[in-house]
This record gives sequence, C-alpha cells and structure tokens, in this order.
Amino acid sequence: MRKKILIVVNVDWFFMSHRLLIAKKAIKENYEVHLATHITLNKNIIEAHGIIVHSLPISRSSTNPFSIINYCFYLSGILRKVNPDLLHLVTIKPVIFGGLLARIQKIPSVIYAISGMGYLFISKNFLDKILKNIVLLAYRIIFNHTNSLVICQNPSDLNLVFKKSSYALDRAILIPGSGVELNRYSKENIIFENPNQTVVMFASRLLKDKGIYEFIQAAEFIKKECKDLNSEIIFVLVGDIDIENRASVNMDEVNKWEERGLIQYWGYSDRIDKMLYMADIFVLPSYREGMPKILLEASACSLPIITTDVPGCRDAVIPNETGLIVPPRDSRALSLAISELLRNHQKAILLGQNARKHAEKNFDVNLVAKKHIDIYKFLDSKVS
Repeated sequence: MRKKILIVVNVDWFFMSHRLLIAKKAIKENYEVHLATHITLNKNIIEAHGIIVHSLPISRSSTNPFSIINYCFYLSGILRKVNPDLLHLVTIKPVIFGGLLARIQKIPSVIYAISGMGYLFISKNFLDKILKNIVLLAYRIIFNHTNSLVICQNPSDLNLVFKKSSYALDRAILIPGSGVELNRYSKENIIFENPNQTVVMFASRLLKDKGIYEFIQAAEFIKKECKDLNSEIIFVLVGDIDIENRASVNMDEVNKWEERGLIQYWGYSDRIDKMLYMADIFVLPSYREGMPKILLEASACSLPIITTDVPGCRDAVIPNETGLIVPPRDSRALSLAISELLRNHQKAILLGQNARKHAEKNFDVNLVAKKHIDIYKFLDSKVS
C-alpha cells in the first residue's frame, strides 16, 4: 500500500517554486502526495503532476485569533480526511499549528521545515518580540514528537532551534535551500555584453526587510556620485507587491522611484531565469533569510552577487569568491560594493563564474530532492 505524504504550505505559488520538484520525486518513489495550501491560480497545474490538492484558507500575516481558529479547523479536517503517514510542514504557521495537531491526532511521522525565522525575528516592535517568544515556546512543545525531524536552511537557524527548543542534535538536519534546476541556466551567460548599458538587478518580493530601501538609496548615490562610469547604469526591480505582508512597499512608492529616474520596475515574472539573463550584477540586501532561492538562481546564472552579512544570505555565497558581502541596513556600504563591480568588470566576471561552480556543487535541486526522499524513508522505517 502506498504511503501518504501531506505537505502543508502557506500558499500554492511558494509550493510551486520551492517544493514541487520534491513532491514529484516522492511520487516517483511511489508515495501518494497531498498538498494543503491556500489556492491562488495554480491548483490545476499542481494537480496535473499527480498531487492531490486540499484548499486551506490562510492569511499569512494575520494574528487574529478567529483566523487562527479557522485555519486550525480546516487543517484538522484535512488531516482526518487524508490520514497521512508523514506530515511535511513548511514555514512558521504550518509548523506551529500543524505540529500541534500532529501531536493531538497522533500522526506517525512529522517533518518541520524551517524556511527562515521570518519577519518576527528581525522586527524590533514590542508585540513582535512577544510573538517571537511565543513561537519559540511553541517549538519546544511541538518538537517533542517522537518520530520527527527538523530541517533548517542555514546554520544560524539550526543553532537557534537547538538553543531555544532543547532539540536533540541527531533529530535536525541542514539542507541549504530548496535547490535550483541548473539545466535552466546556461553556465556560459555573458555579463557586461552591452558596453553602453549595465543592469544592476534586485529580484524578490518588494519588502522592506529584503533591503529594498537600501537598494534605492544605493541607486541614488551611484547615479549622483559615479557619473564618470562609461556606461549607463540601470537599477531594476523585479518582483511583486505582497499585500499580505506588513513589510511590503506599495505601488505609489515604486512609481515615485521610477518618476525620479532611480529605477526601472519590470514587474513580476514567473520566468526568473530569463530575467536574470538581462542582469549584469545581482543585489539582495536582505535583513534575514532562510536560504534565498533567488541567490541560488543568480549563482546558477553566473552572476556576481552582492548581499548582506545575515543568516541565509551569507550562507549562499563565498565572500570575495562568488560574491561580495556588506553589512545589513547600510546603503553606503552597498553603494561602494556595487561601484566596485561596476568599475572592475574582470572581478565581477570571475565572481559570476565561481558562483556557477558553487551552485553546481551545492545547490542542484536533484541533490536537495534526494535528501528529502532519504528523510521520508528514514522516518517511515522507524514506524514500520
């Protein structure tokens, strides 16, 4: 009889970009794969891969008690209906509430995938600090499931889990991100091909904690102070407004930046590989991450990367070998790093070439998928 896996993810587009290939690999390994998620536009696409989809209403940013109760009610019903052998929970809300329900309903095996500690762990707001402590307390409770594993994407998050939840070292594993399909990105990508124009790209959800304001400030500085550069420097935003996220910028701000000539807004793209080929330098000045997939994709595209010295970001690059690392929330340091690569194309090209080699060795999605299947089988073996 086929074993059932239920993956719980906040929203379907995140599953599509970060977990779909793992689910497809599980189906090939004769697992019956179910997905509980908030449906936007991707249900038919997901089901076409043989995955059974269950609609799970959720507001990713809401802490309203009624919203949480409603979420738990629906998720509890899905758990009873599917009766999974293994529950794979991804991101904070599914991990906490799915983890509690797994204890109550005695799900045989559970994976808690910590994709990053999120907005709560960088916010200085008093209420957010309280919520952070509640989250850590919840981790201590739910991680006591006897047949479970925690997956973290960077060492900082892994250490925090150990420190705050007293989790056993042999029940946690480090997997650096969700991987990238290397065959979608040519290692022969040529940067600085246009002598008259250089593209510096930021691609992500347009959130304050992704460092978008620092990127804009760096663009303003370089356009004012680096007029001696031979080519026109174009700063590009690629990504969407995230109305459910408290840290999201709004469209009025983006329009004003465009009107001032600081950036070009290229909107959202579901083919980020094609967008990245139009860049010469990639920048993500985030405040904290799990393991940002966009940095793995930029590496696969042989782009030189500039990012910040924070969990997740610093783990995706090798300093001065595949990219440059600057302090977070420091637009001046970011400006200087961008200027350095604008003036030294040879160094930028070498960083990009090294980034591709690093991606081939560490970020191949097939390696990531295999690790997940090995975990599934390991937990199964402890039940049967």
